[in-house]
Amino acid sequence: MIWATEYKHVELVKLLLAKGSDINIRDNEQNICLHWAAFSGCVDIAEILLAAKCDLHAVNIHGDSPLHIAARENRYECVVLFLSRGSDVALKNKEGETPLQCSSLNSQVWVTLQMNKTLKESAPEKPAQVEKILSRDIARGYERIPIPCI
Repeated sequence: MIWATEYKHVELVKLLLAKGSDINIRDNEQNICLHWAAFSGCVDIAEILLAAKCDLHAVNIHGDSPLHIAARENRYECVVLFLSRGSDVALKNKEGETPLQCSSLNSQVWVTLQMNKTLKESAPEKPAQVEKILSRDIARGYERIPIPCI
């Protein structure tokens, strides 16, 4: 499975999945298939693996997540996919580097990670209070204009 992922054999990955192959199998450095999809930049295989519930937050012996590897290898489409699925842009590897620090300065990947980080930092942790309407018309039709009650 790892070999098929690394060498971008999409149809072989689909076949192996259909036959029950383990998508979270690890190599000698504890990389799973998703790490190799990020390394090779094959977003099609990455999507297949994520749809099959592959662990997006898995780290290897260096503490690198698939997002770290995609950032380091400048794999923009994989970075966007991982961020859209909730990958942690603030996660540090064993060297103390975040995916942003692994990327090339001012590259498209760096800009994307920087924007994501900035948006997450500026967003409130709790969503704002939302008004709830108790009744759409407390006048029960006796008035020409309905009176909503919040």
